[in-house]
Amino acid sequence: VLFQQVFKLPAVIKRFRRRLVQLDPDIVVSTGGFDRWLVPFTKGSWSTIREFHLVKDYRKRINNSFIQTITFSIDSFLENHIFLRRFDRIVVLTEEDRSTRWAMNKKVSVIPNPIRYSNADISSLTNKRILACGRLCYQKNFSSLIRAIRPVIDRFPEWRLDIIGEGEEHALLQDEITRLSLSDNVFLRGNQTNVQEWMTTT
Repeated sequence: VLFQQVFKLPAVIKRFRRRLVQLDPDIVVSTGGFDRWLVPFTKGSWSTIREFHLVKDYRKRINNSFIQTITFSIDSFLENHIFLRRFDRIVVLTEEDRSTRWAMNKKVSVIPNPIRYSNADISSLTNKRILACGRLCYQKNFSSLIRAIRPVIDRFPEWRLDIIGEGEEHALLQDEITRLSLSDNVFLRGNQTNVQEWMTTT
């Protein structure tokens, strides 16, 4: 698949740039899909930005086969030595990520996830509850949190864990809760619009 994408690049880039010229944007942002191979080669009056919403080497961490390792190595080489050099700026989420994984790249800026909550209401911390929020996916690793809470519940059965969010691992996490006999203490609450209220009553 990787080599097929590389082979198709010239024609796709030409069509993509023609569309950008029509739109005449101020900024074009690549979020890491196939577009990360297109945007760098569509220079125009616009600025180009590559945004990393995960740590730089996350795909390397989840590789579990020889083929995936080889594919990642090739992809990483192309991105680091060809594509990223052509972006005007690179944006990452944290200062730690910039200082540890991008220290030699002067194009990197940090834009953290926005925090929209006020600090007017602060939890009293009197409820015996742990709250976790995030997408139910591999990267968030809620399965480790669920396993870690098992020995806590053994000693302090009055405590509970509420997990707010939805994602592709919902069923897997629910099975983990059932397997560890935590159905009375760990709850998948789905998406919530009033997360700050959950936080202030923890």
